[in-house]
Amino acid sequence: MKIIRMIEAVFDKVVNYAAYWAGALLIFVMLLIAVGVLGRFLFNSEVAWAVEASEYSLGYITFLGLAWLLKRDGHVRMDVLLSRLKRRNQTLLNCVTSIVGAATFGVVTWFGVAVTWDYFQRGMVHQSVSEIPLAPVLACIPLGSFLFAVQFGRQAAQHAKSWKERTASTTRVEKAPLP
Repeated sequence: MKIIRMIEAVFDKVVNYAAYWAGALLIFVMLLIAVGVLGRFLFNSEVAWAVEASEYSLGYITFLGLAWLLKRDGHVRMDVLLSRLKRRNQTLLNCVTSIVGAATFGVVTWFGVAVTWDYFQRGMVHQSVSEIPLAPVLACIPLGSFLFAVQFGRQAAQHAKSWKERTASTTRVEKAPLP
């Protein structure tokens, strides 16, 4: 159990650092856009690579922040059906959706690694102002998807444990002798 807790602590730190990088990139994009706007209005000139850098940064911001947001239960949720269920069934449905999320992003991770590696081997570049290699641009997808899949898996395990506890307590209450 001590090893598992240590691995979870390391994973949590990786997720937090990924979120810090996403935040730093968001500030970078904000400043880059501000410089671009000021440059256009004051000097009638713009930074040629600003739009491209902003586009690539948005991918990193999204994928680096996914797991952190899920860890804090910050994703948008449609709870119209969920709120009508009993607590035990809500927990079961949350467990199932977390498993589906982990599997989905496991697949996205797998294909993201394959595509990124293929682009790296072939030396693919984006034909634009700065001709940036595409592999580093796409690397955020498998990295963020992996962290997201693992966080979904952790969440599924928590929901499963909670569901078992609720089921056990319901069974004990039903079998308790009447006074």
